[in-house]
Amino acid sequence: MPKYGRGIELLKLLRENFPEYLCCGDEHFIEQLHSIPDDRYWYKSANFTAFEYKPNCRCDILFLSDPQLRSEMSQQAARRVICDGGCGVMTGTVERGSFSENLIRTGRMKLVRYPVHQNYKEYILLAERNDFRRVIPYHSADNLSETFLASHKKSITDPTEG
Repeated sequence: MPKYGRGIELLKLLRENFPEYLCCGDEHFIEQLHSIPDDRYWYKSANFTAFEYKPNCRCDILFLSDPQLRSEMSQQAARRVICDGGCGVMTGTVERGSFSENLIRTGRMKLVRYPVHQNYKEYILLAERNDFRRVIPYHSADNLSETFLASHKKSITDPTEG
């Protein structure tokens, strides 16, 4: 899961549809859950029950706040889930050469897009079909084409420029 946002939404969805599954999360994910009472405007009357993941505990659904599985803890947790017959699920962008990409390539992780914001193509269409004074793109490593920037100079903010 990305470090913020998507995991909590998916936890709510999974808890509502599969209440019999035991959900766990890494330390960062559990810290997000503890902050929910401060954000009651966004999170109203939902079951956000999850336990902190420990290497030898039973866990049906595990939320890791390290989507590319860079840390040793995340890699060990993923291996454990797979050894126990489970599978990884990636919901966002897969970085080349990452541990997650390797798991996807070898069939031990599935890529299931769960959009939170538009992709680059949708962003461009939105800007082209509207007359916004200014368009600020989402966070991404995507580069805006020089042609598009030149034709929309007054309304588009290049994410590569502070």
